[in-house]
Amino acid sequence: KLMSALVAEKSYPLNMHTTISKDAVSQEEDSGKLKIGESLTVKELLYIMLIESSNDAAYALAEIMGVKEFVRQMNKEARLLGLENTFYFDPTGLDPEDQGRKGPANYSTAEDLANLGKYLLRKPPILDILRKKEYPLYLLQIPLDPLRVYHRSWVADAIPLNKILHTDFQKGNIAISIMVY
Repeated sequence: KLMSALVAEKSYPLNMHTTISKDAVSQEEDSGKLKIGESLTVKELLYIMLIESSNDAAYALAEIMGVKEFVRQMNKEARLLGLENTFYFDPTGLDPEDQGRKGPANYSTAEDLANLGKYLLRKPPILDILRKKEYPLYLLQIPLDPLRVYHRSWVADAIPLNKILHTDFQKGNIAISIMVY
């Protein structure tokens, strides 16, 4: 979701509103707790996507310009950054269930992910999000009770760039964690 954040940050004004679609909320897992018809800013979706690792938020951001174009921009950005062993098929990073292929649809290397992480440390809007332990998000549907999104593994004075990868194709998990102090 780091590359999704980079493309969204470069492509949209942070205060731009978008309406959450049925397709966005139908993404695997519900960590973002988004609701169909809800209106959120790009900045709010970035917080939800990066802190909660929300597939819903990643997809909602991609829908603004069109999912295919967004993924094309993700791959273009990867090439511009010299991430030679990285390819994106989906803005959420999830592989499709019925992919009819022998390898993963989305792939990268630890080196490419580390280089992407280093680059993002120079992007203030994204860096500000990654530095937060939590973020109070006031949704219109719950005006008096903030939804708080939390980093699952936050360390004081550190910036966590974490990813736990699991797909049916991989038949296992890979955990990647870069802590920047």
